Order: sequence, then structure tokens, then C-alpha cells
Amino acid sequence: MTAPTRISPFFTLKVFTELESTNKTAQLLAVSGSPQGTIVQALRQTDGRGRLGKKWESPEGNLYFSVILRPNVLPIEVSQLSFVAAIALRDALAKVLII
Repeated sequence: MTAPTRISPFFTLKVFTELESTNKTAQLLAVSGSPQGTIVQALRQTDGRGRLGKKWESPEGNLYFSVILRPNVLPIEVSQLSFVAAIALRDALAKVLII
């Protein structure tokens, strides 16, 4: 793991050469007290999981990361955050790419 790098007041980036899963590592860090905004990035994953528990191929050369968030929402609303994030990412990329 490289030393944490500050990228903004909210985020702290932790980059690993290889992890089983960024989600597993983020969960362990969250339980041990890592703050909201911690980003766990891996250059490759050896045991990534996709939807419905399917194995996720994660060779070096792509972007693999998980973010620790502690939203102040009801548990039933948490699943909606991935849709909000996807729309925000699309809007941000549309500003720098021709979509």
C-alpha cells in the first residue's frame, strides 16, 4: 500500500497494488474507524464481485475502487445512492468527454 494521499478535504486515497476486493478492504477499514471519504483503490483485484455475487474480472489497467460513505439516510434509501452517483458521474464525464 502506498501512503495515503489527500486529494481534497473530504477524500483520502489509499492505493494498493493488489487486493482481493476493494469492497472487502473498505469494509474492514470502515469497521476499524476509517473516516467517511476514504477511497480504497486497487490496481488489480483477485476476488472482485459483481452483481448477484458473480466473479468480477479485474486485471491491471482499469479503475477499481470503493468509497467509504456514512450517509445520513434511512437504510431503505441507501440503495438509491448508487443511481445518484451514476448520474453525477455521467454528468461530470459529459463535461470533459464528447458523449
